[in-house]
Amino acid sequence: MVFGEDTPTGTYLDMTANLPVVDPTKLQSPVLLVRGEHDGIATIEDLLKFYDRLPNPDRQFIILGHAAHSLAFGLNRHQLWHVVDAFLTMPAPVEV
Repeated sequence: MVFGEDTPTGTYLDMTANLPVVDPTKLQSPVLLVRGEHDGIATIEDLLKFYDRLPNPDRQFIILGHAAHSLAFGLNRHQLWHVVDAFLTMPAPVEV
């Protein structure tokens, strides 16, 4: 084949078969990890392993109840926007 020997399987299958798609130890920025209660992509255990490897202590892991994978399109999407807004507007910590 012109572009390689691999046959693409589609982004959904690639994503579920090759998680995580990024190395968490290389993420230096603050991270908000949000999962829907009924998300079928990654297990809570897998996400906690990823979360634990994040080097920046400014991180949050949120599970939204009554939600699936596509949080931004769900009936309770206002909960997603609430936690995103809270994360982005969090006051800076006072260093002692």
